[in-house]
Amino acid sequence: MTLLDTEPGTGTPDTGVPAGRRRWVLVLLAGALALDVSGVAVINAALPSIGDEYNIDGSTLQWTMTAYAIAFAGFLLFGGRVADVLGRRKIFAVGIALFAAASLGAALAPTVGVLIAARALQGIGAALSGPASLALLSQIFPEGPQRNRALGV
Repeated sequence: MTLLDTEPGTGTPDTGVPAGRRRWVLVLLAGALALDVSGVAVINAALPSIGDEYNIDGSTLQWTMTAYAIAFAGFLLFGGRVADVLGRRKIFAVGIALFAAASLGAALAPTVGVLIAARALQGIGAALSGPASLALLSQIFPEGPQRNRALGV
C-alpha cells in the first residue's frame, strides 16, 4: 500500500499505523523531539557542578553547551537527507540510540574532553532523530486535523 491508499470505509489515507497506536507513536515522537531541543539548555543547571567536578574555567565550561549546539545545527540537514534516503524509522532509531549512548558516555566521562565529545555526539544523535521524527509525524498522521494536532503537540 502507498500513502495514497485509503483505509476501508473512511476515505482517509492508510498510513500503516492503526489509529489506536497513533497516540503512542505521537507520545514517542514528541518526547524525542522535546529531548532533542532541550538538550541545548538542560545542561545550564548543571554547569556549576560540572565546573567544580572537573576543575575547569568558564571558557572551557562553555564548550559543554556549545559542542551540542554546533553538532546539532551542523548535522540537521544531513539528518533529514539521510532519513529520506535510508528510511525514517531506521534513522530515528539510530539517532535515539546514538543520543542514549552519548548520554551514558557524558554521565561517565572521566575527563572534560570526553564530556565535550559525548555532548557533540548527543548533538549528532539529535540531528538524526529530529528530522526523522517530524517526517514520521507527517507520514503517520493523515493530512488535515489529525496531522495538525500532531504537529501542534
